[in-house]
Amino acid sequence: MSKNNSSSKIKIGVASQGSGGLDDFVAPVFARCPTFTIVEIYKNKIEKVTTIPNEAAYAFHGAGIAAIQKLASLGVSIILAGAFGPNVAIAANQLGIQTIVVQPGNTIKRSIEDFIAGKLKPVLTPTVPPHRGLSVTPTSIGFRRGGGFGAGSKGYCVCPNCGYRVIHMPGSPCVEQICPRCGSRMMREF
Repeated sequence: MSKNNSSSKIKIGVASQGSGGLDDFVAPVFARCPTFTIVEIYKNKIEKVTTIPNEAAYAFHGAGIAAIQKLASLGVSIILAGAFGPNVAIAANQLGIQTIVVQPGNTIKRSIEDFIAGKLKPVLTPTVPPHRGLSVTPTSIGFRRGGGFGAGSKGYCVCPNCGYRVIHMPGSPCVEQICPRCGSRMMREF
């Protein structure tokens, strides 16, 4: 794929797994990441990097919409994360923001370099099912009554950074656990 030849300034919001910055890792999900790293690119070079907390990360519902609205208000036109839910995909489309999926565990710097090199493509649809805000949902496809995607009691929580695994504890989402080896947020392994 050809190199990104943009001569205008671009602001990219990256879902960050930890405290943010170029050395942090891309979070597995957009809406519930702890921070966003905002990278400004001009003439295919990183010009400025800032981080902001994701104030919507622990919202009962509507986290994705609130997060994307905040980034839009800051002038972000592209967002990167490991996955995007339906509400984020719809809101991004309505706000003219491109969504790009990158492999969780990659550094933000590497992901930005891949974007500049033209190696990343936008996605137009959600990449994960809805997680919250569902009042009646079909249990046959893994949804819990009352809302949220339930992966069940079996399986492991795994660190996307160092590979550390621990048995999943029902009622305790993996993404809320911190890896004891490297301090990264864990994610569910199916």
